[in-house]
Amino acid sequence: MANPIVIPISGTGTYSTYVDWASGYNISWFCEAASGATGSYTVNITGDDPNDTTWTPVWIADGVADIAQTTSKSNYYGGYLIRGIQVVFTAITGNWRFVVLQAMSAR
Repeated sequence: MANPIVIPISGTGTYSTYVDWASGYNISWFCEAASGATGSYTVNITGDDPNDTTWTPVWIADGVADIAQTTSKSNYYGGYLIRGIQVVFTAITGNWRFVVLQAMSAR
């Protein structure tokens, strides 16, 4: 995984990325609004393998606190593995960005 992943967002839609689940599970995400931007978004996670062509990844909303958010927000995963993370914007004005950082585990 490139680190950090920065996804610029200026329209509604789904923006997904996958992380290197085998290298560590210390993952942080940040959904950031530029000055004056507004929007409504939900962050989803998956444990499904994006390379498995026999299965479509199932995305699960990342807890009640990260559903239908309207302001800049962040979260951190340090206790369980995920393979992918996405942000879904249902409304947006201005510019946002979705940033994903992953710290590698010490070996």
